[in-house]
Parts: sequence; structure tokens; C-alpha cells
Amino acid sequence: MNKAKDPGLWDEFYGDDVTYWVACECQHHNGLFDKSCRNFISGKPKRYCSQKIFFGIKANGEHYKREWLLYSPSKGSVYCFVCKLFAPKGSTHFARNEGFSDWRNTAVIDNHEKSTTHRDAMLTYLTRKQGLGLTQPLEKQIEEEYNYWEDVLRCVVAVICTLAERGLAFRGKVEKFGSLNNGNYLGLLELISQFDPFLAAHISRYGNAGKGNPSYLSKMICEELIELMAKKVHSVIIDEINVSGYFSLSVDSTPDLSHVDQLSIVPRYLQDGQPVERFITFLELQNHTGEAMAQQVLKYLCDDCKLDFAKCRGQSYDNAANMSGRYNGMQQKLLDANQFAIYVPCAVHSLNLVGRSAVDCCQVVVDFFSTVQLLYTFFSASTARWRILKDCIGNEKVLKSLSDTRWEARAVATAAIINSSRFWKLWKIYQMTSCKKVTLEGRQRILQTRCKNWNLCSC
Repeated sequence: MNKAKDPGLWDEFYGDDVTYWVACECQHHNGLFDKSCRNFISGKPKRYCSQKIFFGIKANGEHYKREWLLYSPSKGSVYCFVCKLFAPKGSTHFARNEGFSDWRNTAVIDNHEKSTTHRDAMLTYLTRKQGLGLTQPLEKQIEEEYNYWEDVLRCVVAVICTLAERGLAFRGKVEKFGSLNNGNYLGLLELISQFDPFLAAHISRYGNAGKGNPSYLSKMICEELIELMAKKVHSVIIDEINVSGYFSLSVDSTPDLSHVDQLSIVPRYLQDGQPVERFITFLELQNHTGEAMAQQVLKYLCDDCKLDFAKCRGQSYDNAANMSGRYNGMQQKLLDANQFAIYVPCAVHSLNLVGRSAVDCCQVVVDFFSTVQLLYTFFSASTARWRILKDCIGNEKVLKSLSDTRWEARAVATAAIINSSRFWKLWKIYQMTSCKKVTLEGRQRILQTRCKNWNLCSC
């Protein structure tokens, strides 16, 4: 039960609390009354609160619901909502901390409903509810201000979500509306304002007002909202992990553009029966030893995220010595902390290493890929050569560069050459534009040798 809806847990009310409850609908609790049990006479049956006390009977016999009567599940008593808010403290049992629970004398509820204290409190409540008090103009103005800035924030949050989902930059060189270099954040707000008169009027009034004039469009508000949204997303992910029960861990480090080595933390868990991976943070690495990284990861998961590392059931990294080391690697240090966090090497990374090692054992294949990379380097080094290449092969695939980490790049680069119907023209370009120190006969011999090695022709 929400504490805010349990009248037995209410303390003293202040101005904002009273305003909040007046704006809310008065609710009574009609759930289980197990804690309302009272034993008034020893040996006699116990008495409980019942649904009947929440209904009254008018003089004409009509039944009506007592919306002002609230039940407290924590104390098993009933309270008067309006007297709790507006009646003098201690003036009636229905407004005191212990409440009313004399189920033998339910007629007291009828007497309280007819009392002067209750009627005065009800009149005050209805006056505040209908906005007929002296503060009506001020309250109306405050409500309009709330709604106005809420609409502004709704537009700002929508723009932030759009840019964040697409991984686009927010800020530009100039932080002013109307500039072509004001970045995506202000640019999207300007775009929306073309179709939203409300936002257009707000930007016209507050857009470039300068410091000291709140607009909720500045870079500071944008960064604050991003931080709040990031904390919310992070808390949701942590809650999902806790609900899942068990999780595995995958981390990797890489330097960013500012040459700061960052360690990415990616937990993997089950959600609705499906495996889910979520990136949760970057940790700045101060030390690359396995023990230091393990301590940093444990501190973050246990202290910052409040996760129980004893529920970790797996860890997976690349084959670097400081990560996968049998004695001093990060996986072993985490395994010492939790014997069930079994280490599994990254299958993709291992397969890539196997493929590279297999290729390096064959000299013919090494020569082949060296020539493929040589062709790409030669043509991509000059825009004129690349234009000649494009004119030669037409709309077919162009040359691709090899990659040291992705084996798939070698297949793509090879396919661009093997599948080209103008393969011979490509070789003729290579022959005519090669180093001038090599004679024509030398180029032809190179061409013939390469073709024989690749089984492309019988020459």
C-alpha cells in the first residue's frame, strides 16, 4: 500500500500537502480489513470493520457513499478525510493518529457526519475544491505557469530523445536561435516551431534572452535533462536485472578520441524468456592489470549499481592476457570472487584469430591478400586513379580495404575483384599505372604469375 494513500501514516500537513490532496479525488479503501480486528470483551466474538460503515442513509431512505471516510490498512482504523486536512488538531477521533475503530458503536460515524466540526471542514474542502477561496486567482495563475513550462519541457524532451536514439550530436558552434551553426538540438526546436505556434511564440520570447532569463532551452537544461534521463534508463536496466535474478558480464576497453581508455560494462540477462544485452556505463581505466580492472568492475556493480555479484553466472571477454589470463587475468580475479561466474572466451574473437592464423600459414594466400590490399591502396591514394577505376568497372562493386579485426572484410574485398566482369581491365589499369621502374615485360610477368596463382586463366 502506498504510504501517501494510507491515512494512518499521515503526519502533519503543510500548505503544499493540503493543496495536493484537495486537487486529488477523495478515495476510501475497500480492501481487506484483517488488521481492523478488535476484541472488546474477553470471550466474546471479535469485531471487524465492514463495508457497511462506508455507506449512509438519507432521510428519504436513499443510500449514499461516504467518500470522506478512509480506511487505514496499517492501523485498521478509519479516518475522516476532510477533518484530517482542515479540522483543528485533536478535535475529533476521526482526525487523530489512532483514528476510530470502535466497531460496536458505528452510530458515532453518523454523529460525526452531522457534527459542526465535520461540516466546517467539509465546507472548507468544497470551497478549496471549487476554487472559490481568496487564493483562486493565484492558484489559477500558478497552474497555468505549471502547464506552460510543462509543455515546453515536453518539446525539449522529445527532441533530446530523437537525437539520442539516432546518436547525433547536440550542440553546435553557436548557441543561438537563427544561426546556421547552432547544432541539431536548437535546429530541431526551430523546425518544430514552424508547425507549432506555441513553441514558436516561446522561442520568439525567450529564445535568445540571455543569462538570467529562464527559457528551458539552454544547453545547461539540455545537459541536465540528459543526465536525468540517463539515470532513469540506468535504474530501469538495473531493475530488470534484479527481476531476472541472474546475469552474465561482458567488458571491453578502448581509447576514445581524447585518448582516455574506457572500460565498457555490458550485462546480459533474460527478459520475458529472451536474452537481452544492455550497455550501462563507461569506466575510465587507471590501470590495465587484470586485478585492477576486476576491482573496478566489482566496485561499480556492487557499490554503484547495488547488484549482487553472487548472482553472476558468466563472463566473456577477448583473449588478451590481462583479460583471459589463467592466474592474473580479470576473469580469474572475478572467478575468485564468485566461483559460478564461469569464463567463456569470446567466440567471434577466437574465430577471427583462428582464421588469421590459418591464413598466415599459407604463403600463397598471404601473397594474394597482400596484392588485394596493394590494389586498394594504389587506387585510393589518388582521386584520378579512383575515377579511372570507376569508369572501367561501371556500376559493379569497387575495391575494398582489408581489416585486421574483421575477417568478413577480406571476403568483401575479394568479391569486388573476383565477381567483376571487367577484371582484365582492372589489371590493365594496374599494369599501365604501376611504378615506371618496372618494364612492360616485368608487369606482364607479374600479371601472368598472379593469374596462375589465382587460377583465373591458363596464361
